Amino acid sequence: MKNIYLILILSSVFLGCGGKSFEKIREEDLESTSEFQKFDQAAKNAIRSEDNNVKSLWATQKTKQERTLLDSQDFLISYNYRWGVMSVCTDDLLMVDLDYSDSKVGNRTGALTRLNQYAKQNSLTFAIRDSDRGIHAFLVSKKSDPKSEDSQRIMWENFGDVRYLSYAKIRGFCSRIGPKVFNIVKVGPGNVLLTQQEMNNEFISRKPKEEIIGDPSRVDKSLLKKLYMNDELVKIVRNSFQTDYSTMTSKTVNNKTGFIPDSYLKNTLLPKFKNALTNMGYAIGGAAYSLDKGNAI
Repeated sequence: MKNIYLILILSSVFLGCGGKSFEKIREEDLESTSEFQKFDQAAKNAIRSEDNNVKSLWATQKTKQERTLLDSQDFLISYNYRWGVMSVCTDDLLMVDLDYSDSKVGNRTGALTRLNQYAKQNSLTFAIRDSDRGIHAFLVSKKSDPKSEDSQRIMWENFGDVRYLSYAKIRGFCSRIGPKVFNIVKVGPGNVLLTQQEMNNEFISRKPKEEIIGDPSRVDKSLLKKLYMNDELVKIVRNSFQTDYSTMTSKTVNNKTGFIPDSYLKNTLLPKFKNALTNMGYAIGGAAYSLDKGNAI
């Protein structure tokens, strides 16, 4: 398995899988660096600046704010106690995070038109998922390395969020499978808990028919399988919020209420994840549930 990188997660105990876990391999590679020779100076400066910001944030988040729910050799599922966000991360399924608030991205039609042109010019194929304020374009025609110049270039040239570029080098390619539970757009840094209906609109979603940009014949089925894994985990979390909204927003952290209680993560969501992943053929081994570490809870 190629080198994979430290995810934005608290270090945790991994039980039951052969070989090293996804998280452990990233820990061992944390100090390695990347330099992108083909980027112009403005791009290099922007990425270096964000790299420094992310490293500073990581120093706090890795010890106080992230919890590993499940760790395997192929992916990792985490929950963040600062933002209330749940994610799944992989080492090879590249995602371009496009936000409509970026004037270079524009609206959905413009973003997809440009992405289609890029796919044709570079012989790439993307699968599309809609986010709350943009799109997530998953590269499904070839496996990617989060720290490679090629991966960073693909994300940069398609106006991907520069902070996501920096995080990807540290934690791998991560995709949100839960909602953003606080309103951080209208009222500042997450002061107001979203209503159940507002939260339902925050999930990543797919069209009824798979939306492919580029040549479908180039699709790597193993990458598409990981994307379908994402879809299945999103469905589990969405259904849980629909039935257990009050319970799933009842925990208070740092005087802010709206987080998922530890007992619900461990006893309700985690078994559902493990069952779904096993049914999809993933050898997940044991769970690395790490509520015993860090200071956030």
